[in-house]
Amino acid sequence: MTQQHAHRLVFAVFVLSYLPICSATDTPVPTDTNRYLNTVHTLADNVLKYGRDTCGPKHTPLFVDRLNIHTHEPVRWIIPPVPGE
Repeated sequence: MTQQHAHRLVFAVFVLSYLPICSATDTPVPTDTNRYLNTVHTLADNVLKYGRDTCGPKHTPLFVDRLNIHTHEPVRWIIPPVPGE
């Protein structure tokens, strides 16, 4: 197994819970026996390409926890203020 395939497998397993979101824009062909595998490959490729840390002046090799499926940007978390503070 090459290093690229190993990375794809690790990231696909890590973000397996995001499959319904990532495949929402594609309509799979019912007779395609590889439709799930193709989705996992697309997911892993997108995580490797768009899911790197881009916050702050120093970019690290870390991965973001979520990606916007339309813009491929990391999701921005908005934390509401605590009442009374």
